[in-house]
Amino acid sequence: MSSNYFGGGAMNDQEVAALQTLRRQVLADSAPAQAGHVNGLLTLMFRKLESGGFSAAYFQLSFWPQLAPLLTPTAQHTDAAIFTPFLQEAPDA
Repeated sequence: MSSNYFGGGAMNDQEVAALQTLRRQVLADSAPAQAGHVNGLLTLMFRKLESGGFSAAYFQLSFWPQLAPLLTPTAQHTDAAIFTPFLQEAPDA
């Protein structure tokens, strides 16, 4: 997948499958008590992808700081890397 594989708009079956795989992995790496919060953040990510707003800056400054503390410490590094293919170019200002 390229860095702009998810270009905004309706997702195709391959994109949906990739996102569901990511969802399962991240939920498996979170405490069961945090699953609702983690799932909510992932849903927000999916919406940002559809609108073309899941940029590296958004990931680093907003999304990841909220998600990382909900994951097991050993999974944080690995899970951070699995988001890379989903990052989109920042929209022009």
